[in-house]
Amino acid sequence: MEAARLEDATNEELVRWYQRTGDERYFEALLRKNKGLIYQTLRRYLAKFPKADPEDLEREAEYGMWVAARRFDERRGGSFAHVAVIWMRKQIMSTGHRYNGVVYFPSLSAKEIRKLHSKASLATAEEGREVPVEEIMDRENDSRRWLRHYRDVYDPLSLNWSPDPEELPDFEAITGDPAAERALEDVVAAVDLEALMAGLSEAECLCLRLRLQGETISEIARRLGKPAYWVKAVLNQIRVKLRHPSRWGF
Repeated sequence: MEAARLEDATNEELVRWYQRTGDERYFEALLRKNKGLIYQTLRRYLAKFPKADPEDLEREAEYGMWVAARRFDERRGGSFAHVAVIWMRKQIMSTGHRYNGVVYFPSLSAKEIRKLHSKASLATAEEGREVPVEEIMDRENDSRRWLRHYRDVYDPLSLNWSPDPEELPDFEAITGDPAAERALEDVVAAVDLEALMAGLSEAECLCLRLRLQGETISEIARRLGKPAYWVKAVLNQIRVKLRHPSRWGF
C-alpha cells in the first residue's frame, strides 16, 4: 500500500487492516499517527512516577496501543483513540507503580475474588437474605482478609473500555501493608529461574536474560533489531507463565 495512503488513513482503518493482515506496516503507521496521543498520555504520569524511566514508560504506552490495536472491536462502538488511551494508562500505571515498589495482586487473585462474590450471590438467593462476602469467607475459614477489599472485579482483557481506567482491579495496588504482602505470597508459588527458562522459547529466554541484566526494553529492541513493542510482547508472554513476575525485576 502506498505510504501516502497509510498516512491519510484513519485510526480505525489502520486497525482494521492490521487485524486482517498482521502486517506491521499498518501498526507502525498507527504509532506515527498517534505520537501526540502517546505523549499526551505520558505527560500526566511522568510526575506521578518520578522513579520510573521515561523511556520505559513510553515503551509501555506503545505496547498498550499495540494491545488496543489487536483487541479493538468496531462493532462495540467508540473510537480507537479512547480504547488506546485506556490500555496505555493501564500499562504505564502497572510499570510506574513497580518502580515505586508497589505490591500488585496478580490476575489469578481476581478470579478468586469473583468466585467469592459468586458464592455470596448464590447463598443470598438460596437463603432469602443478603449474604456478604465476609460471611462466606468466615464459613470457609478463608484467612485472606485482603480479598474483602476488592469488589466489582472484571476481566479487562475482555472489554474495550472501563468506567474508570485509572482504577483497574486486576492491578489494584497495596502499599505499606505487610499483611497484604504476606497474603500475596500465600497465592504465589516460588519459581526456579532455570526451570522457568527450560519452558521458554529461544526468543523469550534471550529477552528475559537481557532484561534481568538491567537492559531497558529499548536497548533490548536495538540489540535484537526488533520493534520495542515486540520485545514488550515477548516479556508479557513470560509474565503469563509466572505467578509473580516482579520477583525477577522485569
